[in-house]
Amino acid sequence: MYNSYSALNLLGGMLYTMILLVIAYFVLKIVANWKIFEKAGQPGWASIVPFYSNYIEFNIYKMKAGKAHDFNRGRCQQLQESCCVR
Repeated sequence: MYNSYSALNLLGGMLYTMILLVIAYFVLKIVANWKIFEKAGQPGWASIVPFYSNYIEFNIYKMKAGKAHDFNRGRCQQLQESCCVR
């Protein structure tokens, strides 16, 4: 039948699986951020340094948001000029 160690073996297997999933997640995150940082012109190793990577990510996304804001502002001016013919 079942002995007292079967429950411990089940919990151990679940813990082992969770640990492997967490490690795989962090490795995937580091590799993805490394590629994003290099594509944005930042050093790839910055994805490994905890607080510095957050700072770099903020600057990358702020830069992209600023470009989108400038594009939208230019588009609004074009629409106003075309709609308000004097």
